Amino acid sequence: MKTVLFPVFSAFALTACCARADVSLVCPTTAINVLPGETFSVTLNLLITGDERVSGVDYFWRIDGATSGMFAIIGRDFAGSVFDDPMFSNAAITQSPANELAPQNGHVLGAVPEDWETYADTGTHFLATYTFSVSTSVTGTFVLGTVSHPDSGWGDTDFNSHDFTGHATVTLNVGPFIPEPVTCSLLIGILVTGTLVCHRRQTFRAKTIAH
Repeated sequence: MKTVLFPVFSAFALTACCARADVSLVCPTTAINVLPGETFSVTLNLLITGDERVSGVDYFWRIDGATSGMFAIIGRDFAGSVFDDPMFSNAAITQSPANELAPQNGHVLGAVPEDWETYADTGTHFLATYTFSVSTSVTGTFVLGTVSHPDSGWGDTDFNSHDFTGHATVTLNVGPFIPEPVTCSLLIGILVTGTLVCHRRQTFRAKTIAH
């Protein structure tokens, strides 16, 4: 990790100018069901529409209403990402209490390309896959989303900083799940079929013994 690069990027991040394209953080998955005490993973992408070139990103994960101990970042995998030089290491962002979403994680999840001549242009670009833990005491519906400080979402190739056009959101449904009506009907059908099969086998055996 080339930590010397980040103070330069952060300094330029203080300078804002008009964005020339739509640059957003997005997730392929918009809803996740997870049980208390389990873990789940979310992939985060960068979506660029227009002729802009992006040289770096800064963001956090946040769950409004979450308090310490409810949700935490326990893993990040950015292998294959253009933005492969993060501001904070995986060890740092997954260490308590900085990894807790209470309601927002502690360390900025910013990154730039290892090669400063590399950048992201029009299209969808993989940033990282994050793994989160859920406390055993958590139940309910929550919204996991990315946030950024004003005028510090993404940097262009002139090292000017801009707000993201949009942020990623994922609905989290935490708790035991009641099967949908179709699923219930299927389960009942399987149960009835199994009962009939057992009854027929018992009847056949009784007749065989009688003869």
